[in-house]
Amino acid sequence: MSSSDKPNIIFLLVDNMRFDTFEPGDEARARTICPNIMSLIDDGFVRPVISNGHATKFAMPSLFSQIYPLDKGGYNNVVQNTERTFAEDLQAAGYKTFMYQGDDNDGPVSMCDRGFDEVESIYDMRLLLQNYLEEVLIYEATLWRQGEVSDEEIGTFLRDNFKPLIVHMASSTNRVPAGRLPARLSALTPYWAKKFRAEADLIERDPVAVARKILATPPHFYYITLGQERSEGLGYLYARVVFRIFGALQARLHRSGLFPFRYLTFRRSPLGKELMGSLLNKIDAQLPGPWMGYAHLMDLHDRRLINRPIRVLKKLLWSRTWKKVARPGDSVFRFLYDASLHLLDQDVGELIAALKKQGLYDKTVFFITGDHGCEMIDAALRGRNEEFGYRNHPEHITVPLICGPMKREPCDEGLHDLMSVTATVMDVAGVTQHSSYLGVSHFARGRAYVITENAGRGNADLARKDLHFTVTTLGAKLMSRIRDKTLYVERLYLTDEDPTELNNVISEPGHADTIEPMLDHLFAARRTIFAMRHITREGVVLGDAPQQ
Repeated sequence: MSSSDKPNIIFLLVDNMRFDTFEPGDEARARTICPNIMSLIDDGFVRPVISNGHATKFAMPSLFSQIYPLDKGGYNNVVQNTERTFAEDLQAAGYKTFMYQGDDNDGPVSMCDRGFDEVESIYDMRLLLQNYLEEVLIYEATLWRQGEVSDEEIGTFLRDNFKPLIVHMASSTNRVPAGRLPARLSALTPYWAKKFRAEADLIERDPVAVARKILATPPHFYYITLGQERSEGLGYLYARVVFRIFGALQARLHRSGLFPFRYLTFRRSPLGKELMGSLLNKIDAQLPGPWMGYAHLMDLHDRRLINRPIRVLKKLLWSRTWKKVARPGDSVFRFLYDASLHLLDQDVGELIAALKKQGLYDKTVFFITGDHGCEMIDAALRGRNEEFGYRNHPEHITVPLICGPMKREPCDEGLHDLMSVTATVMDVAGVTQHSSYLGVSHFARGRAYVITENAGRGNADLARKDLHFTVTTLGAKLMSRIRDKTLYVERLYLTDEDPTELNNVISEPGHADTIEPMLDHLFAARRTIFAMRHITREGVVLGDAPQQ
């Protein structure tokens, strides 16, 4: 395929986007909620995709490098250690590539920006710091406190990993200048840049003091202590008191069901229009192709936040329309999701209109997908919030792939996972898959089995932590966990007869013909991890792991 024949690509990753909005039989409702996205489906297709991870950081390695989430340091470092990314391959094939980061998981820790010619970071400066503390640093500092890591080792780790991150933030790398965006989403002010540089100096000078501070400070307050050896001062004390008072009030209002919003949060959420503003400008300027624009959109993920009052007002004004298409049992939480999708759809509509105005619509293909779904109906459907490691039910991991305009028909045989999304992007772009990629294009037959995996919250320590593996087939879902040196198969759902996965039949006899092939595939596909943990096929236990 010559450069002139290659389509432009708009790749929108919508965090928390579920498939059920687009399920067959409910088209009229979907058209009310997201008419512009539905117009892309009319000109192309939508198909279900099973995510390989139920949280963003677990999903990103599969999306960007088409590997399993727990391979090559996947959760902690995402694609730092992978051989290639799909963006690098598009770039090598002549694409001009643009990334609009709406979440820290796109950024400097993950290195998902590999292969992008231009990058704009449009997320709250505090989010990257908070998440890195929660997901990596607290775990490492805890090992140091327990004596498993020496002072010298924790010092080396913080200098090699934490200091570069702080320097990146102090420099406002890839940040959009103030003026276009709210202050928390744009380049740092001189005051905050100075505080971040002071923290970098402290890490170099006294990393042990930093390790103590990491363990003593709640992650969402750490930014207040930048440059200080200890968590102290009036500003820190004031923040703790305010959070305790208003946090308790927020929790009480949420439990009452009278106020589903979150007003107390330590991040400001970017909007789709803010993220895609530069891409709109490039379309208006008739940027020569082929090009690929990627944006990570947080509108659905942050649907409950009310720190953008105009956005909240628009949702409330739309509520009368929503009531006409609401389904029995739909709650206010479903409304907030649908209203957020509706407003995001308007932002997508602006991209479509700009492309049509410049005569580029038929030369551009949209790929819209989710990294994972969301658990907003857990409590109602399951009677409780699902355990973190087992958030692998349809609402958690079944996401859409929307592709349009597109004349080619996808293959409906087998299952497709998140690796398939970028495999399909590369197929459409006429770019050959790298040998390390595991993805299968939607224009080819899918898999018989899909594996979804995670290592729980925080650092993905494959040698020590519980590891969760879910195997999905066309008729069943098997959920298991590694604890110590044993694989416990704890749940089996027969999805043909139990599509909402409410009836765990693992303890019932007569399902060996279903379970055995799924376990065979799991051991074959994840043999390296199983060998590292000294787990054998013969030692598998059907039943719950012992309580720790």
